[in-house]
Amino acid sequence: VLTPAELGEFLIAASIYAALSVIVGQGVYEYVLKEHDSQTAPVTAFVFNMASATIAAAAAFGISFLLPHILHSDKSATLLRYLAPVFYLEAMALLMECVILRQGGIARTAIATIVAETAGLLAGLASLFAGWGILALVIQRATRGAAYVAVYSVSCSWRPRLGFDPADARAIIRFIPAIISSRGINAGSTALIDLTIGSLLSLGDAGLFRLANRLLTIGSDLLFQPFKALLWVELPPLRRDPAAFAAKLMRLTEMFGAGYFAVVWGMALIAGVALPLLLGPEWQAASSAVIALGLARLISMPMSAAEAVFALNNRSRLIVWSSVIGSIVSVAVIYVAAPYGLLWTSIGFAFVSFMTLAVVLPFMLQAGGIPLSSMLSLIVRLSANALAMTAVVAPWLAFAPNFGVTGWALVASAVGLGAAAYLLAARIFTPASFTAYLRPVVKIVRRAGILGIGSTPVR
Repeated sequence: VLTPAELGEFLIAASIYAALSVIVGQGVYEYVLKEHDSQTAPVTAFVFNMASATIAAAAAFGISFLLPHILHSDKSATLLRYLAPVFYLEAMALLMECVILRQGGIARTAIATIVAETAGLLAGLASLFAGWGILALVIQRATRGAAYVAVYSVSCSWRPRLGFDPADARAIIRFIPAIISSRGINAGSTALIDLTIGSLLSLGDAGLFRLANRLLTIGSDLLFQPFKALLWVELPPLRRDPAAFAAKLMRLTEMFGAGYFAVVWGMALIAGVALPLLLGPEWQAASSAVIALGLARLISMPMSAAEAVFALNNRSRLIVWSSVIGSIVSVAVIYVAAPYGLLWTSIGFAFVSFMTLAVVLPFMLQAGGIPLSSMLSLIVRLSANALAMTAVVAPWLAFAPNFGVTGWALVASAVGLGAAAYLLAARIFTPASFTAYLRPVVKIVRRAGILGIGSTPVR
């Protein structure tokens, strides 16, 4: 099992990797989806992706020689060098994924995600148990990237090849700067925050903070990545119909938000019990960070569609300015809060999320044609779902140990009770999303011929 300090060393390297990866396929991915009828866009995009992967790998090597002077340790630098080749796998996987999405293969991308994440997890665990230590996390990243490429190669008839269309190249160059700038600023501020925590507090605190953030990312990405793909597949054809665009955006946001609130806040509620069982007692301090950072993510949920909405409505500068302002404030708040400990650092993060939402949300709603009252209503209804779950889970976690329910039995029972409470609340407050999530389950049950609900209609 890794210590918080060891995980901190890796996650600092991973944060720098993430900051550099924004130039690898980002923006190009969205351009290929937007130009869904173009046959030359994917070929030109492949050239861009390979070139950007080379630039990112070279930058990673260069930055690795500076890290020992900042962190007084050379382990993060070594890990960053090992991660550099993964840029090429990511570049190929991103392009093949967006080609599959253009063909309507959302289910295939979901299967690829399950296979690749599982392969990466198994490879990482095997390496960890084999005594490879922190290198297991590098192996996990590389295996996951290779698995994505392998699965997409089987499920996609299109193959990467060298080619270049000058018109597409010029269009890509015009389209991608705002997206790359926005994501680069956000990823860069994340890396800077990790470095700030690592230098002002300790690598252990940086590991605890990044673990909390990473756990929430793993949970939320199960929903956010399909949501992002749906935005870029469903919204572009509706750009000339503002009413249809706004209606589709609200439907997708409600479906995403219902699942997002359940997963993120559910993880926050059980973190205090689950983390010590899963990783050891030294990770208990991360639970308070999970709660604060989970709250920050819930606050930011309405902004999840901002990038697609701004880009599709020719307001890309707003993406950049919102990222600049949010990143500057984030780094400043973290710099002030870090000396007071991990909890205040995480609370500062939640405060920044609220301020960013207050500033940027009105512009996003205007661009998407959505009334403020509709979005506020959605936030209130999603919050009601989360409060219902909290009202059941929090007392159970507090009093169940008095009746001998402890350990993983306590975690499993809390998850089951929380899920039941959330579903009941969702049926009342967000019925459309409740039905959307229930429909696939009912179909499976009907096919299995169990529970006697084969004739129950689901609208």
